[in-house]
Parts: sequence; C-alpha cells; structure tokens
Amino acid sequence: MGRGVSAEAAAIAREAQMRSEASEAARIAYVTQARTLRERRASFIKMVAVSALVAAISSRLRGTVGALGFSISTGLVIWGVVDAVMLTNQIKVLDKRAADMMRARDAAAEIAAEAQEM
Repeated sequence: MGRGVSAEAAAIAREAQMRSEASEAARIAYVTQARTLRERRASFIKMVAVSALVAAISSRLRGTVGALGFSISTGLVIWGVVDAVMLTNQIKVLDKRAADMMRARDAAAEIAAEAQEM
C-alpha cells in the first residue's frame, strides 16, 4: 500500500511539474507580447511628437502646403494618441495575465515539491 501512495504522489508531482512548465511558457509568451506592444507604443509616441511639431510648423505656413501639412499631421497626432492608449490598455491586460501565470506556476511548483516529499 505504501508503494501505491508513492506512485500516486509521483504522478501528482509530474502533473504539477507539467502545469508549472506550461504556466511558465504562457507567462513568457505574455511578457514577450507585452514587450512588443511597448515597442510599438514607443513608436507611436515618437510619431505623435514629430507630427505635433510638424503641425505647429505648418500652422504658420500659408497656402496649400501649410493647410495640407497641418491636416495630415493633426490626423497623425490623433491616430498616434488613440493607438498609444489602446496599446497601453492591451499591455495592462498582458501584464495581469503574466502575473496570473506566475502565481499559477508557483502554486504548481509548490504542489510538485510537496508531492515529491510524500
């Protein structure tokens, strides 16, 4: 009977270890996605800054070139701000999911350690 308990404990330990590894893989995927989105957000923020500068300069210009430059640059400013805000929200979600996966990984690793001690 003692052998059945240890075999069951070993099976529990293996299952918990696999869950821990799966949680870690998911966490890494979430962290990687969040990093990519942060890089994209930084690009959009740079675009907003440059477009705002171009809008300020072209607002002083007269004629078609000034009006066209101002119109395009203000559109880019709006687009960049909206995308930066959307990316920020997506990053928050990914960070929360990564934290959840870290907690799941740690819980599974603890279960695996306890099962191995049996």
